[in-house]
Amino acid sequence: MVEKRILMKMLETCMQCEEGNEEFEYNRENTFRQFLETKHLPPKLIHYLLDAISMSNVHTSFEEGLHRVRRFIESLGRYGNTPFLFPMYGCGELPQCFCRLCAVFGGIYCLRRPIERITLQPGTSGSSGRRLAMEIGQQGSIQTDNIVFGSGTISITGEYQNRSCLAGLPEMIAPRKCGNMSRGIFLVDAPLGGAADNTGGGGVALLKLPPATDTPADKQGAFVIQLSHYSGTCPPGVFVIHITCDADIDPRLDLQPYVDQLLSTYESDVDEATTAPPEPTDAPAEAPRRAAKKPRILFSLYFTIPQCYKCDNYDKLPDGVHLACGPYLELDYDTSIQQGRELFHKIYPDEEFLPRCPEPEEIVF
Repeated sequence: MVEKRILMKMLETCMQCEEGNEEFEYNRENTFRQFLETKHLPPKLIHYLLDAISMSNVHTSFEEGLHRVRRFIESLGRYGNTPFLFPMYGCGELPQCFCRLCAVFGGIYCLRRPIERITLQPGTSGSSGRRLAMEIGQQGSIQTDNIVFGSGTISITGEYQNRSCLAGLPEMIAPRKCGNMSRGIFLVDAPLGGAADNTGGGGVALLKLPPATDTPADKQGAFVIQLSHYSGTCPPGVFVIHITCDADIDPRLDLQPYVDQLLSTYESDVDEATTAPPEPTDAPAEAPRRAAKKPRILFSLYFTIPQCYKCDNYDKLPDGVHLACGPYLELDYDTSIQQGRELFHKIYPDEEFLPRCPEPEEIVF
């Protein structure tokens, strides 16, 4: 009860601490963790505020940490008991929504037409002086002033040389190898925490785990997403769990501490069942609380995905060629949305980014 009161008081402090406030200015140069430590909070509450509420790490700035706490509190109760929203059928529905909306308003998609080569051409009268031509095989070429790439399509050296579609552009330095993320996807037979913590069959559960014991303190830890059949991503009786962390050696080795903490395998269950029980004693003892059985892994897949925060090639690309970095090690899409906003305004400085979708009666063709 005492810790609960301390936590509520700390949340109130975070909500009231604004720019210009004496406490805000005093902690402006600190990290969010340093700010929490100055409040002499118990380690458990620092863990809750850092990993569960703000989903931060030891590098998160004081201002960013406050912003995340406020967003968490202000999001509670809007669409239920959780501050989070998750799309039905998975996050792949998000780009599909944008694609469909774009198509409604005249967007054109060339499906199954990979870009084989991009060349620079002299600009026409009234243009910026340079135009880009994208060759899409025997179908011809498409001329444009701007092209936006994902971070995985710009490599022009090494083993990816033949996959590059930028071979016709001026020579650029070899892109550095950006930070990576290790991800594991698991099909399990039960939800995390058991049925008691997943009333109604479970839905979507989001967790942020602190760095493992043998992991450097400057690492992010791991993000965990659990999905049940109510999310439209798996059949009844099966749960999908995604675990993502910073990459270091190998995806399986990087994720092993978190997998051992949350999940079990058939082999580990057999070993536990065959372990001899302790010898009975005459001394009275309290019956320990029965821990929830860990979900058993039915299927697992480990892989590494690129994590590009800032590509060295970005400033060396020709005018009109824009690089979209990512994905990022974050639970939401804030960094990706901010990057999309910056790219959009660079190409269309006078246009509004993501305006409100008009109602059907407002559309005029």
